[in-house]
Amino acid sequence: MQYAKDANGIGTTTRGKVMAQIFDEFSREVELLRLTVNPTVEARRLIATYAGKVKEELGL
Repeated sequence: MQYAKDANGIGTTTRGKVMAQIFDEFSREVELLRLTVNPTVEARRLIATYAGKVKEELGL
């Protein structure tokens, strides 16, 4: 497994950095749900999309 350093110089796995990036993207999109006409449908789509990304990253 590859290792990288975060901003504080602490070693982290590449997978951990990718998972953090996926979570950040998901969090930003959740914030935008307030602006949608049908947030329930959009929330389901977001959860399915990001669950797929996490599963892919974990190799499930």
